[in-house]
This record gives sequence, C-alpha cells and structure tokens, in this order.
Amino acid sequence: MRHYETIFIASPTLTDEQSDELVKQFEGIIAEQGG
Repeated sequence: MRHYETIFIASPTLTDEQSDELVKQFEGIIAEQGG
C-alpha cells in the first residue's frame, strides 16, 4: 500500500473549533475513499 501526504491550507482566522471541524471533514472524505 502506498502512503500519501495531504496538505490543505486554511485561513489563519479560523477558531480552534472551526479548524477541528475542517480536519474532521477532510478525515471523512479520506475515509470514504478508503484511505
């Protein structure tokens, strides 16, 4: 299995809660695709 790194750029003005939600969304997308 190949391992890949993913980088996303988020606004520095996001609150901690918004940042956490953004990470959860990306984790969900990756999990849905079998990653």
